Amino acid sequence: MFSENHFSGGLVLSTAAKDERGKQWTSCIENPGQTFEAWHQLELDG
Repeated sequence: MFSENHFSGGLVLSTAAKDERGKQWTSCIENPGQTFEAWHQLELDG
């Protein structure tokens, strides 16, 4: 099935985020210690 070296996904955190992702990033930075929950559409890195 999967080997120990199989890569199935990744995560990028960036201050260059735009749209809803950027708004969420800004809210997190401006409100340290507060919990945030959001769902985002996955994108292919290409």
